[in-house]
Amino acid sequence: MCVIICIFIIKGNNGSKTIDGLFKRLTRAINNTDSQAIIKCFPEFMQKQLPALSNKSMEEFHNKVGDISFDIIRRSSIEFEDIENEINSQYNCNIKLERCALVECKYHDDFGAEIFEVIKIDGRWYLCYISHFPNPIQYFAE
Repeated sequence: MCVIICIFIIKGNNGSKTIDGLFKRLTRAINNTDSQAIIKCFPEFMQKQLPALSNKSMEEFHNKVGDISFDIIRRSSIEFEDIENEINSQYNCNIKLERCALVECKYHDDFGAEIFEVIKIDGRWYLCYISHFPNPIQYFAE
């Protein structure tokens, strides 16, 4: 029974049940300059292939900008068959997306809005990485 509970806790450590929860996790990760917590916002099959994130760049960003907060401006569901095919091809997997959405966020008054692509797999929302990170995550990529 302990093994089952431990596996559940580990598996539940990635993604979020809601889009709002996902962006709260991302906010905490960036404000705490925690690159591993940012990576856990992505599905496990993407995590190993993500570009490295620089803690030094995160610290520099945080020292200049301070704490941020993702305020969701707009969400829109999008067709996901092409995205699902692209993910399966790029990551050599066979995932089945439940949903896919574009989420427009503002995270600081000094910066414009950013659009994040998010995907839902097995009841959990994740950030999606196809070819580049949205800002501010892109600032931290090595």
